[in-house]
Amino acid sequence: MSVQLLPPKIISLITLYNKGEFAGETWESIVKNTLRDLTKEQLKLHVYPSEGDPTGLSVSKVPELWKWVNEIKQINKSKGVFPEPIFSNEVERHWERLFNLLADQDAAAALAHSRCSSTVSLNAIAHIGKRMVRRISGDK
Repeated sequence: MSVQLLPPKIISLITLYNKGEFAGETWESIVKNTLRDLTKEQLKLHVYPSEGDPTGLSVSKVPELWKWVNEIKQINKSKGVFPEPIFSNEVERHWERLFNLLADQDAAAALAHSRCSSTVSLNAIAHIGKRMVRRISGDK
């Protein structure tokens, strides 16, 4: 399980969890306890990119995730859980990384990602096209 997409504070907690310091808890519960008051759906969206596998992140889910990206930044800004602007930059970095993962699996979802973040460009479309050709040809 990859945790590299999570903020450093949560990674530290997960490291302690992996060492057995949080008996009876899952890494999802650590995230939830660290960012209190999240709904179940928000927690799912928050944890989704941390797995580094966007399988199942459909075209319809991408705008929901984009909305959550903006909400989590606002929640952090109001509660001060993590230092700003470090947290916002980290969240943005994970969001941007998701584009490449989506382009590898689902061109429509990757295009939806670009539309959400207002970054539809010829480069983005070309990248999606290249990934589609590689997928179709069986070349990774």
